Amino acid sequence: MIPNSASGKFMITVVGMNVGFQYSWDMQGQVLLLQCDNKPMLLGCGTIKTFADKIIAESGGKIG
Repeated sequence: MIPNSASGKFMITVVGMNVGFQYSWDMQGQVLLLQCDNKPMLLGCGTIKTFADKIIAESGGKIG
């Protein structure tokens, strides 16, 4: 899901709505930093965090 670069942007579809993220890898700490930068008003932050945590885990990052 995360592109093969140290940082960038991507979009996912959450319950039929597009959500945009910026990301960057902290390679030493194996931490993937995600920041939601575009979301519909109807979609709550808790829902987005659930999807973001899943993306981080699937990408091999640590959830903090």
